[in-house]
Amino acid sequence: MNWDAIGATAEMLAAFGVIVSLLYLARQTRKNTSELARSNSRQTYADHATALRPMVESAELCDLVVRGQLSRDDLDVSEQYRFDLVMGNWLQAVEQAFADNRDGNFPSEFMHSHYNNVPAYLNTPGGTSWWNARKVWFSKAFQQEVEKLMSNPSPDANFAGINPHVESTNEKP
Repeated sequence: MNWDAIGATAEMLAAFGVIVSLLYLARQTRKNTSELARSNSRQTYADHATALRPMVESAELCDLVVRGQLSRDDLDVSEQYRFDLVMGNWLQAVEQAFADNRDGNFPSEFMHSHYNNVPAYLNTPGGTSWWNARKVWFSKAFQQEVEKLMSNPSPDANFAGINPHVESTNEKP
């Protein structure tokens, strides 16, 4: 075998090695992207749970949110502020999920609850009032998405059984 043949064989082996390396890197990149999406979806749910935790842990705050959903205008200024914070924190977590989903970093199958929750909470009298007053807090793209969901809600979108057409009472059964 002459030196030219040995050189050509070495170049072929080197080219094969480069191709194998590129395939390995592509596989690792896909795996890493998948792991990042999984981690991101977990973090988004954690953020969502964190935003809702105070309402779950405090009967007073839960009552405030329910009363705010029925009529934000019936809340005093301090209660409206607290209602704004709860709704804002919750919807910011939802906006992040929408943005991550749009960018391919949040699985579409996890969006179902958001598609139901957004109109359920915002199509109540107080929710609509809040959204109209505070939608400027959110991106234009998210505003358009919310408006679309509110105008065409899923049949599953129902705010805790509250019917805005029925007078609310504070009586407990």
